[in-house]
Amino acid sequence: MNPEEKGNSAAGVILKILRERRNFTYKELSSKLDGVPIDLIIDLESGALPMTNELARKISNLFDVPISLFLK
Repeated sequence: MNPEEKGNSAAGVILKILRERRNFTYKELSSKLDGVPIDLIIDLESGALPMTNELARKISNLFDVPISLFLK
């Protein structure tokens, strides 16, 4: 994987903190995000994948936080 393909690890850390503060399991978060695959959530949290604008919007709406937290 080249550096351009790697995700934003800061966004992943923020996602993980928000998920854990709400006591959401991966399955619960997946459901609340309209069926986003659990593997994708795990990869986002680890910084292995970049976050799309659409997913950043869904997450920011769910947790009522600025979308800018998830975008580079």
